[in-house]
Amino acid sequence: MVVAHGIDPSVLDLPDDPRVRVVEVSRNVGKPGAAFNEGVREVTAPWLGIMGSDDWFEDGALDLMMTHLKQDGADGVIAPLRPDHLSANVVLPVTSRQRNLRGAKDRLFHRTAPLGLFRTEILQNPDYSFDEDVVSGEDLKTSTRLWTSGISISYYASDPAYVVGSDASSRVTTIEKPLSEHMAALSDLWESDLINSLSIRERQDLAEKIFQVSVVPLFQDRRSREDWGQGDFEWLCDLVAQMQGKAQGFDQGFTRTWNAILVSLLERDFNASMGVIANSRYLDNRLPARVAGLVHRHSWWRKELRRKRVSARVQKERSRSSGGDHVSSNR
Repeated sequence: MVVAHGIDPSVLDLPDDPRVRVVEVSRNVGKPGAAFNEGVREVTAPWLGIMGSDDWFEDGALDLMMTHLKQDGADGVIAPLRPDHLSANVVLPVTSRQRNLRGAKDRLFHRTAPLGLFRTEILQNPDYSFDEDVVSGEDLKTSTRLWTSGISISYYASDPAYVVGSDASSRVTTIEKPLSEHMAALSDLWESDLINSLSIRERQDLAEKIFQVSVVPLFQDRRSREDWGQGDFEWLCDLVAQMQGKAQGFDQGFTRTWNAILVSLLERDFNASMGVIANSRYLDNRLPARVAGLVHRHSWWRKELRRKRVSARVQKERSRSSGGDHVSSNR
């Protein structure tokens, strides 16, 4: 099924195949959640998966996921990921387990988009609907609920991958907007009842992931006052204060650099925030701000050792299954 969101289906380059069905959606153009929800509602098959317009599966990926679903008795299988410019899968989440994954235990929060295959009845449940009011992060609440719902989720990191394409010259999620609009899904999440339903460890892991993936890169990309729009910094300070209030302790494994950014945001000190990345040294990005942070599950050292161990295993398994070569990928 192809969802034509705010565009004329006649301009789409689609295969001449009776199995291909086009669904037109005209509401909430520029907000991907509307397209995903409409597509999910129209599915009649027992299993479904969502896919971006420039992405594809490697050969054999769908067949193997269906095999895992049946053999594991799972409610869903999340696919390995591979950006199209890389030859190897990105190990995400970093876990050595393959069945009955859990949000905090298996670091599932680092996988925001629920890419893979799930029981249709699950994703058609309104509790798991995508947010139609945001321009990005429409899947944040959906995946947070999925990863903490107790359903059975499998993940085989060495399998053929879901390939994240880069064909589009400008995706909706990459267009410059005020942070209050571009990252609205984050503040909406932390203001929601969903957060209050999570355990403290789940909230801590979710907050740590957001800080790593969404907050820190802002300071790596925006090095001067001119790079920040009006109200952006203040909005970000409010977001971090929300996370600190509802997920106290999420910073216990932070590096010196991350901790300095966090402190500057909590103190709402823009100049201090701007100076953190500029003044950070190699060890500041690796050594913990607290001695106890060396052994914390969020410490840079533990995460890096775990990533290398799991990546080595995945590469060995992938090489074995492909006779020493990477699995070829074709659209």
